[in-house]
Amino acid sequence: MTATYALLPNGVLNIMGNLTTADCEAIVGKGLLAQIQFSRKFEVSPQTFSNVNDIVLAKHPRAKLRVPLNEFGAITNLEVLRWTPSLKNLTVDFMTTHSELREINEYLQLEILGVLGKNVSLRHVTRQEALQELFIGENAKDLPSIAGLSDIVRLTLSKMKVKDLGFLQANRSLKELHFILGGVPDLSILQHLPRLEKISFAKVRGLTQDHLKKVLAAASLQEVALEQQNDIHEVRWLEEAGIRVTTFNCKGLQ
Repeated sequence: MTATYALLPNGVLNIMGNLTTADCEAIVGKGLLAQIQFSRKFEVSPQTFSNVNDIVLAKHPRAKLRVPLNEFGAITNLEVLRWTPSLKNLTVDFMTTHSELREINEYLQLEILGVLGKNVSLRHVTRQEALQELFIGENAKDLPSIAGLSDIVRLTLSKMKVKDLGFLQANRSLKELHFILGGVPDLSILQHLPRLEKISFAKVRGLTQDHLKKVLAAASLQEVALEQQNDIHEVRWLEEAGIRVTTFNCKGLQ
C-alpha cells in the first residue's frame, strides 16, 4: 500500500494521499507536529481536510499549514480553507497569478500568517483582527494597508524594498521586528514603538554602523540579532547600553 503521509523528525507532516480518520489519529499520537504540507499533486478530498481540521488541528492548534499555490501542487486555490476553520497558522506562497487573500477572511481567524508573492495584495489581511504574527516576503503589494493591525506582536519583512515604515507608528504592541534581505529601511520609526524588545537584520543590503545606532531609539529594546552583516564592525556600544547582541557570520566584526 502506498503511504499517504510521512511525519518527519522535525515535525513536518508531508501529506501524499487522502487521510482517513485512523491516519490522523496515528499522526497525533506521534508527538511533535509543527508544519503540515501537501508534498505531491493529487485530488485532495474534503474529508481529508475535515480530518486534519477535526483531529490533527484539535491536538496541535498552532501547527502551520504551508500552501504553495502552483499548478504542480495539490492545492491550487484557497477555497479549500472552508474545510479547516480551526486553522490558526497559515503560510501561503503565491506562485501563480492567483493573488488574492480574500478567502482567509471568509473562513479563518488566524493568529499567525505568512504571505509570499510579488503580486499579492495585503489589503485583505487587515480584517484578521486576532493576528499576532505576520511574515511578509517577496515584495507583496499594499504594505501600508497593514497599519490597521495595531495588535501585531511579531513582524518579519523578507526581501522587501521598503524605506518608509511609518505604517507601524500606530502599533503599540509590536515586540519583535525582523528584516531579511531587502534594503535598509528608515529606522527612525523605532522611537514610536514603545514595546519593541527585539530587532534583527539578516543579510540586509547596505546596513551600516550609522543605521544600527538608530536602534537605541527603541526605549524597551533588549536584543539585537545580526546575521551576515559585514558592514557592521563593532557592537560593544550596544552591550554597554544593556542590550543583548547575537551575531552570526558577520565577517566585519572586530
